[in-house]
Amino acid sequence: MSRPLLILLLSTGALLITTEGQQSFHTLPQLYKKTINLAIQHANKGAQQHMNYHGVLTYKEDPTGYIYANFILRETTCDKTDVHEHRTECTVPAGKPFINCVVCCNRSGTELQKPFIDCIRHKEVSSRTEIREKTCSQLKPHLPGSGSIMTQKTASSETQTNCLGCF
Repeated sequence: MSRPLLILLLSTGALLITTEGQQSFHTLPQLYKKTINLAIQHANKGAQQHMNYHGVLTYKEDPTGYIYANFILRETTCDKTDVHEHRTECTVPAGKPFINCVVCCNRSGTELQKPFIDCIRHKEVSSRTEIREKTCSQLKPHLPGSGSIMTQKTASSETQTNCLGCF
């Protein structure tokens, strides 16, 4: 295969990957989009260029309305503006790092209440795992019965005597 043809093929593939990520944003549910746009707004504060949605790693919502979302954003070729949401006209140049964002909060209808948002380069996520887990677990509402003695687990594998639930 000739070099110009190979270069054309590789650049077309990179363009398709970028376009695929942008188009999949429009197929997401409205609440996902709202959560992603919060992450984009937060990430844009520390970025030189506009940040755009790239993909969803995790999105969980429990029956109490608690949301935990983990997204990947990427820096684009677009200048930052007052628009802090996904912009379809922006492309992602090759070699830009992945930005890992966590958003956790409680939801009331379509409103997200006091969200915790944390964005960091994807390769540095391990340095933020503890703070993310601690903060998000504090925001999670307490479910009735979740703190009973019957739900507690012990590290010991020995059978205990004189305790409720011990067999």
